[in-house]
Amino acid sequence: MADLEERICWGQREDRNADPLGFYRQNYAGVSRGKLSIIDGTLYDRLRQDDLLAGVPVVQEHRDLDNPLNYYQKHYRGMARGELSREDQSLYKRLREDGLLHHIPVKKRRFGNHPLGYYRKHYRGMTRGQLKEKDPSLYGRLWQRDLLKYVPADPGRRDLSDPLGYYRRHYRGVTRGVLAKRDRSLYATLRNKGLLGKVPLRPRKFGDDAVDYCQKHHPGWTRGQLRKRVSPLYDRLSREGLLSFIPK
Repeated sequence: MADLEERICWGQREDRNADPLGFYRQNYAGVSRGKLSIIDGTLYDRLRQDDLLAGVPVVQEHRDLDNPLNYYQKHYRGMARGELSREDQSLYKRLREDGLLHHIPVKKRRFGNHPLGYYRKHYRGMTRGQLKEKDPSLYGRLWQRDLLKYVPADPGRRDLSDPLGYYRRHYRGVTRGVLAKRDRSLYATLRNKGLLGKVPLRPRKFGDDAVDYCQKHHPGWTRGQLRKRVSPLYDRLSREGLLSFIPK
């Protein structure tokens, strides 16, 4: 930790949006309220205005960093390295100098060890160019592991001579309606080649047999009750000419 004379005061900070309590922990960790009011009155006033003085000790703390790992376990247990470096630079530096940083957890990546699975769950069907713009870190990880071949290329750069194979590699399980929105050129190619039957339809609301659904879920209901309480089901029965199976 820098000497008090070397520290940057709150009024001299570069980041005008800095969190005052975070600034205190980074620059004055352990300094008591009374001493802080003397050496950096502007920060003290801001902490008081924001009702954050509870995070500043009343009595001066003596920080014993002879055993920095124990200090970390006592005050920051579970905090990742990046966050610790922001919260308490002096402790982070001491841990690094003593070769103890490997005991501090690294923040887990969103996609862990399965970037392709993450892509398929959150961005299935998105092209390489779109993914690079939307999630550059995931794009970079896929590139590093030679997995971009499983992400569809941008239109104009792909081979659709086998559109069904392309669909199965990049969109398996995606329904026709969703495919039409995500990849119109592939959808059109499949349609033109008479292959859309291989792409599943979205499951119909109320199943394939609306009468059976009505009798199973709303036994004894009249048409009037159905129309008032489940109008989409009533409308479908009406469109399909099946209302005669529902009591008046």
